[in-house]
Amino acid sequence: LVAYVTPSPEGAPDFDSVRVALKQRLPDYMVPSFFILLDAFPVMPNGKLDRKALPAPGDTALAPRDYVAPRDMLELVVACLFEELNNVRPVGVHSNFFELGGHSLLAVRLMAGLRQRTGVSLPLTALFQAPTVEQLAALCRRAPTEWSPLVPIQPGGERPPFFCVHPVGGNVLCFAELARALGPHQPVYALQAQGLDGKRPPLQSIAEMTRVYVQAIRALQPKGPYRVGGWSLGGAVAFDMACLLREQGEQVEVLALIEPTSASYARGAPLEDDMTLTFQFIQDLARTAGLDLAPPPDADPFDAEHLLLHLLAEGRKAGLFASDTDLDWLRAFKEVFISNLRALRQHTLHDFPGRTTLLLGSESQEGVTPLHDRDWGSLSSDVDMHGVPGNHYSLLRAPHVQELARVLTTLFEQADSRRKTHPQEDGTRLKTA
Repeated sequence: LVAYVTPSPEGAPDFDSVRVALKQRLPDYMVPSFFILLDAFPVMPNGKLDRKALPAPGDTALAPRDYVAPRDMLELVVACLFEELNNVRPVGVHSNFFELGGHSLLAVRLMAGLRQRTGVSLPLTALFQAPTVEQLAALCRRAPTEWSPLVPIQPGGERPPFFCVHPVGGNVLCFAELARALGPHQPVYALQAQGLDGKRPPLQSIAEMTRVYVQAIRALQPKGPYRVGGWSLGGAVAFDMACLLREQGEQVEVLALIEPTSASYARGAPLEDDMTLTFQFIQDLARTAGLDLAPPPDADPFDAEHLLLHLLAEGRKAGLFASDTDLDWLRAFKEVFISNLRALRQHTLHDFPGRTTLLLGSESQEGVTPLHDRDWGSLSSDVDMHGVPGNHYSLLRAPHVQELARVLTTLFEQADSRRKTHPQEDGTRLKTA
């Protein structure tokens, strides 16, 4: 249910207060989920309200302050489907499909979309038992499904898809805001790490990840040209994927490394002790979500499990984790983090003959001008660097993510233009004498 509001001379009302007042007088199903502020109501020539001219709920709708963003990939997939089918944004984990305007015909499309994107088949009646994003994702989580590294964050759109590789933590929820900022016409698929579900072991090397991920994207898009990228450690994997695709005779027209680790990062260095790794894991997981969790004041410097328990408790309070998140889930995430870190340090990157674009956070450069290529210039014949607002983590969140999306969109448009002019260029600038 959506409410349309015009402000009084004193200004716009506090919609949270309005919602509280309405709940005291109306049943829950009649309380608006969203408010849209208008300068004036549209009217017909006879002075009556023109209902057809009222704007559809979208990005301008004001969501309640108790909005909780999706906390794992299943919640993200369900939330995206709710948004697409009901044309309402943003959708949080407590949003109810029917309260957003969903009906039986949309429910059929919802279940078909779930089956297509997750491999989970649920009966329509499941939606009556679990009408919210959180509840429906929990049902999907319990259903048997075949795992795939490829996650359709935003599968719709007519443009060539952009494939983006996970950071060291393995999760790809971090790309949700970027996909939305790129717009509905740009398909975005992410590559998640194996092992996050605790049922499968993590992949043990960058080479193995590269092989599995290339196989996954070619199952969706059999022929190039390809557009691949990655954030942090994912930049190294994306670089390796571009090399493998070239070996397979395919074109890579965009290779975008977002805040990548250095190309020579700690190569061959042994891993730190378990306590240090646990603290690094906690900091990375929290900062990816925009939080800064400090260790408890009574932390035992030799008890890594105590740190995980602290993270679990604080993460639940902050809305970082779903209510059913347990310690086994965190242990699985930590194992993936450590395995990926080990794989990076054991890997040797090879040369890539095409263009490599580095998207570097301006706050991550520590005042260095011009932008430093982090040793990627030693591996690529053509390195193109762009500074974007934010640091290693914040450039993927609002408001900085809008500029990151703008730069990526420009890269995609340039690739379109190059392909029309020089079909065999493969992302390499033409050299002139």
